[in-house]
Amino acid sequence: LFYMSGDNYNIEPAMIGTLNKLENVNLPSTSVNALVQLDRLGVPFFGSGESVPYAASWGNWSNTHRGRVTYDGLRQEGGNEVVSSLLTQVEPFGESELNTGESQPLADFINWGMQVAPAKNYAVVLWGHGRGWRGFLRDTLGSLMPADSLEMTELRDAMDAISSPID
Repeated sequence: LFYMSGDNYNIEPAMIGTLNKLENVNLPSTSVNALVQLDRLGVPFFGSGESVPYAASWGNWSNTHRGRVTYDGLRQEGGNEVVSSLLTQVEPFGESELNTGESQPLADFINWGMQVAPAKNYAVVLWGHGRGWRGFLRDTLGSLMPADSLEMTELRDAMDAISSPID
């Protein structure tokens, strides 16, 4: 389970690069699943009011999506094309700009992953900016400031709210 917080002005391209690397791993389809939740940043484009993500070549959406990573068989160096077609908005018929600086979206993602891909063992990767013990997974909430971070107490709250233990 890859929980990726790219809702920050300088990390989104690296998040997309990491997803491309995940797509280059040919996982046995029956025994290993890689699920992701990605939170992107959209900022107003030069006063137009239109929200444009920094890596716009990956599609013009700026909210939170989740899905299963799909193997693409390509070795893309520096490319931005993502083929994981199962990535969908968290709330498909509404706004899904989630705050990765809060505990509930993390707990919801882990519980969703456990429901979608039941397994004997789970691993959770928390991907994004960090500030040590003061918090990590900075979320700029769709703007450049103020930012919210997941604090250690919120991480504990998220882990307490999941349905099965994490290995």
